Amino acid sequence: GTDLAVRFDAVAQDSRCPADALCVTLGDAEALFTVTQVSRPSVQLTLHTEPGDGRRAIIGSLTLTLTHLDPYPYSGRPIAPQGYRAWLRVERTPGT
Repeated sequence: GTDLAVRFDAVAQDSRCPADALCVTLGDAEALFTVTQVSRPSVQLTLHTEPGDGRRAIIGSLTLTLTHLDPYPYSGRPIAPQGYRAWLRVERTPGT
């Protein structure tokens, strides 16, 4: 019931701790999206996998949250750019 279109463009960087390694921090990945709504200019959006406010963005009356980015990295196994998949949750922003 919205005029929102979201395109997953790429992963700008992926420094998440490989699943087969021990790391001090979880690391982070940056997922790039293009968000388009009818009669509004497109918006470039960067969302992060690291917990916190960087995982979400408010576009108009909607909140977009990056919930998952696959595949999870493993040491010595590079991920092809087209191999990534991103999951977003889209919700109405409370109070709008």
